[in-house]
Amino acid sequence: MTVSEGKSFSFWKAAWHVYLHPGVAAFEDVLPSASWRSALLWTMVVAFFSNAINLLGLYILYRSPQMAMMWRQFPPEWRRTVMPLLHPHGAAAWGRWTALFLGLLIVSLFLSLLGQLFNTAVAHLAAKLMEGDATFDESFYVLALADLPGWLISSVFSGFGSAIRALAPVGAVIALLFSLLSILVAIYIVALNSFGLAAAHRLPTGKGILAALAPLAVGMLLGCCVYSFVLFFGLMAFAGF
Repeated sequence: MTVSEGKSFSFWKAAWHVYLHPGVAAFEDVLPSASWRSALLWTMVVAFFSNAINLLGLYILYRSPQMAMMWRQFPPEWRRTVMPLLHPHGAAAWGRWTALFLGLLIVSLFLSLLGQLFNTAVAHLAAKLMEGDATFDESFYVLALADLPGWLISSVFSGFGSAIRALAPVGAVIALLFSLLSILVAIYIVALNSFGLAAAHRLPTGKGILAALAPLAVGMLLGCCVYSFVLFFGLMAFAGF
């Protein structure tokens, strides 16, 4: 679908457009309306709500009867010392859980924003190495269009999956279904990232795919390096060096 020249898109209208009409042409339609400020603002808003949904789902799972049964399998000494911290009662419970929730939410919000900037930087550099000509602002905008709706959808699947997991045994089956749906959403996001980078950098779709996969490759490489580093020094410490 081609949109006439000069038509302006708000951020969410642009995101709706590229999600309903996946392809390079859809991103070319919305690029004249690119704004890194709106992309950054909505990245923070979506990260906040996505992480809040995930944390709420984990809290419901944590307080479920299945988790309570698991806690009872720990040694009595451990339960007497640690359980009051994990399961406080009365006014202290609300204060402690609220502080923990807000703390985790702030940390996850910061990490989400940092992760999005990292993904954009790596994908933008990869596209530049393949003779792309977009600005960093344009790369950030098209990736935000592709990522943020998917974040919300995946967080709903993840949050509800965690909460429903407490309903054994059918809850585990539904949670598995939500996990599979989240994988499909992730694949769709990668495809949209490819189209967005190809449109912004004026690259063939194949090069757009390579640029979109670059953050994943770099992240896996860094993860392997960190794992090897921890494993090496852990073995050194165990051996007494």
